[in-house]
Amino acid sequence: MHDHFLPSNVEQNGQVLQLGGYARLQTAINLEKKKNPDSILVDGGDYSMGTLFQSIYSSDAPELRMMGQLGYDVTTFGNHEYDFRADGLADSLNAARKSGDKLPQIVQSNVHFQQIKMVI
Repeated sequence: MHDHFLPSNVEQNGQVLQLGGYARLQTAINLEKKKNPDSILVDGGDYSMGTLFQSIYSSDAPELRMMGQLGYDVTTFGNHEYDFRADGLADSLNAARKSGDKLPQIVQSNVHFQQIKMVI
């Protein structure tokens, strides 16, 4: 998702198309949930970095908080969640938890941090 909270305009074959945006994504999620109410919604990581929203990744965790609002059940980390190293990821996770917002579950394997300041 690369922090694309807002839609982007792209030109293709002389036409301007609007792509992305979490509001559009919410519409698609709602339609699918209506057809398949028992389905689960998962994210494959790389939900952060890519727009200016990344500037508040560590302090506010807008991506995880938005995924919770959109109804995501589970996410994992992609390479961009590590862009601010282990401490930046820990700060983001702590900010998400402290917000009190609904959050997706996080699954991850095969990661070893030398030092992390996670508050549990």
